[in-house]
Amino acid sequence: METVQVTDKDGETFNMRTYGGIQFPGFSKGDLKTRVDTFKSIKVREDDVFIASYPKAGKHWIYEITNMLLTGTVDYMTSYATSGSLGETSFEDMKSPRILVSHFLFQEFPTEICSKKCRVIYINRNPKDCSVSFYCHLKKMVDGSYNGTFEGFLPLFTSGKVPYGSWFEHTRQWEAALQEQHNLSILYLKYEDMKRDLLTSVRNIASFLGVEDNPELFEKIVEKCDFKKMKNSGTFGAPWKSLTKDGTSPICRKGEVGDWKNWFTVAQNEQFDETYQKEMKDSKFTFQYT
Repeated sequence: METVQVTDKDGETFNMRTYGGIQFPGFSKGDLKTRVDTFKSIKVREDDVFIASYPKAGKHWIYEITNMLLTGTVDYMTSYATSGSLGETSFEDMKSPRILVSHFLFQEFPTEICSKKCRVIYINRNPKDCSVSFYCHLKKMVDGSYNGTFEGFLPLFTSGKVPYGSWFEHTRQWEAALQEQHNLSILYLKYEDMKRDLLTSVRNIASFLGVEDNPELFEKIVEKCDFKKMKNSGTFGAPWKSLTKDGTSPICRKGEVGDWKNWFTVAQNEQFDETYQKEMKDSKFTFQYT
């Protein structure tokens, strides 16, 4: 394990912690070696549900919905099992069905997910909004905070010099898993689709999880998982509050589709599009940007 200092073009810095080629945020606590090795070597159960995403793509949102569907309740979780900077690592002690969340690349997930009858939910978000949300997230943190400008941050994002690495590499790997891992039960979701029609997304997730149709419960989940309600809740994202400068959760900011237009200059947008075309030239994924 080591600490790496990242410097932008203006000399502003932030720290990351690394282990096994994985870049963790500077605010990550505990023994990363144990966390990574434990996650990779999980003995997968057939009723496990894994949630995968790049940072700021909706992982917490999906976790809450999934937990509500599996428990039949509409209570927010105050802790969760993750490979990342917070949460439990004693996966074996968790009761089934387990919900396990990670920002890792597909190649860093337990190999057994392709041989056991577990389920994987993968959610992605357009990279422009991801970059803005990631920037604002890092600005709020106490440890590993970035105090530079968005202009300085964007080249770091496009080059993968941020926690969990490149959005492009992450997306390419999970797209390949969708296309090539025919034994893997995986549901692909888009953040923008969920914003447009959350009830349909909840129904799709429930069907994927094998949850019986329950219109009353689904409507309650949609109401409880409305973005503004989650943001204003005193419990959603509570474990993160102690890690921020202002004592508020960094999980929910705006949640809008197209907020990147308030941040990108014309030149930055053109450069980003050029990078996207180069990095994702073989991808069949499409994204909604407005």
